[in-house]
Amino acid sequence: MISGNCGRTIKSLNFPLQPSVSHVKIQKSARAFAAKYLPRAVVFTSRQHRQAFRAAGSKGLLGVTIAQKYGGQGMNSTSSVIVHHELSKVSPGFCLSYLAHSILFAHHFSRSASNLQKAQILPKICAGQKIGALALSELHAGTDIKGMQTYVRRTASGAFVLNGSKLWITNGPIADYFLVYAIVRDAHKKSTNLEKTQQIGCFLLQRGMKGLHIGPVIPKCGMQPAVMCALTFRNVSVPRGNLVGSVLDGWKSLMSAFAIERLNLAAMALGIAEGCLEQMVDYARLRSTFGKPLYQHGQIQKYISEGFSESLAAKVLIYSISASNTLNRLETDAAKLFTAPIAKKIADNAIQVCGAMGYSGKMNLEQFWRDAKLLEIGGGTLEAHQKNIVKDIMR
Repeated sequence: MISGNCGRTIKSLNFPLQPSVSHVKIQKSARAFAAKYLPRAVVFTSRQHRQAFRAAGSKGLLGVTIAQKYGGQGMNSTSSVIVHHELSKVSPGFCLSYLAHSILFAHHFSRSASNLQKAQILPKICAGQKIGALALSELHAGTDIKGMQTYVRRTASGAFVLNGSKLWITNGPIADYFLVYAIVRDAHKKSTNLEKTQQIGCFLLQRGMKGLHIGPVIPKCGMQPAVMCALTFRNVSVPRGNLVGSVLDGWKSLMSAFAIERLNLAAMALGIAEGCLEQMVDYARLRSTFGKPLYQHGQIQKYISEGFSESLAAKVLIYSISASNTLNRLETDAAKLFTAPIAKKIADNAIQVCGAMGYSGKMNLEQFWRDAKLLEIGGGTLEAHQKNIVKDIMR
């Protein structure tokens, strides 16, 4: 694989961000971790996954946004963006697995769980001793969350019985803990006209619980290290103490978690774009055709200059939004809507510049090309972002 550096402007955090000491430290840690623990292997074994998560935990990369008293770093969303940005330059697939663990599970759990629940679970998650996953999507309920069919019934003792299934669960095959969203039935017998969005509850499940069935790894186009599967629940008995938040507060907690997820997915797209741009620049510098370096041809200059400009614009957008004290749907949707197509475009152009070498497995551009497509689908489709943005603007 050809890898390199297309200059200080791409590598530096100095523009648009004025980085703190902690920002520089977390960036160095993320780069060192990626260089040592993220091989070019397309598929990680379960053992490799666990080794990588433990190593990330030892470097303080897990639970970046989690309070220090629960084993995290207590840092802001910018620090989380930095980690996702850096890891995706090397392995977007592992970074997606990292996001499912550190954002979809850990960050989400830390915002909704009780202090007792956080003290019991988060230290192991932040250390990488246990792996987490969020179980939300279903066969007929992806972007349309209101189509959810998985449900729980509350028993006379106050416990819950869970039935249904989830699909496309990142980290599902290797996770120890699952945050599962389900429709709550019989929670308020006197009310007969509750909106479905008011009846969503969040529940903590652990691998090995009776009735929890974990399906095989689902083959997919890209993001191979981020293994996913289906989950099936057959009369799973969920103790009352495993309810995360209040019975009918699940929708509010879920919506609040989407903003930071989408911002970090945008950061992943930025990492892919920069990783591809760096390889394109290196190849264009080293390869000569028709008696001169490749980068001196006008067609190649178009790809390089546009890729640089677009990735720089995405970087300014993402880091500017991350500096806000309160993330919102309008801006984070805009960041992902803008950056995800750029990642795919630059990956495609990098392959074009590198020709047969870029299309082959000798470089990882073809892998990044396939990885980039997921970011136009996962965490909200581009069409969903367009709808959300217009809806929020018109309020």
